[in-house]
Amino acid sequence: MSGISPVTLNLVPITAPLTKISPDANLLNRPEPDNAPDPSNADNALGNLYATIAKDGQVIAKVYKSGIVESPNGIARTLTTGDGDPLDIAKARTAEIAESSGGTVEYARGARTGASAAAAQTLFLTQMLANM
Repeated sequence: MSGISPVTLNLVPITAPLTKISPDANLLNRPEPDNAPDPSNADNALGNLYATIAKDGQVIAKVYKSGIVESPNGIARTLTTGDGDPLDIAKARTAEIAESSGGTVEYARGARTGASAAAAQTLFLTQMLANM
């Protein structure tokens, strides 16, 4: 054997008494509580993403449809607060971050303002009625 020497392990017996664990203590098999929040409904769930703002190939902020901003560099602390429709707040915050940082905006698939969502619904209903 070149450069490798055998190692001898000395095993020490365990002298502490064994403790019996109750079946109720098994956390892996516990059912979810009935009141557990659904993660897909969280404001910052992936399906609620409105837009991402990137600069120099790095995502500097994520804006969600609720108006919440997630940013690793503290941009969210400098934003103005807004009242009104959450999508309008998300739109305003996206524009504010992009303008102040010089970043580029990539809108999430399906991200719409309140007005465009209403227009899309009207168009859909018009087409439905025309085909009756």
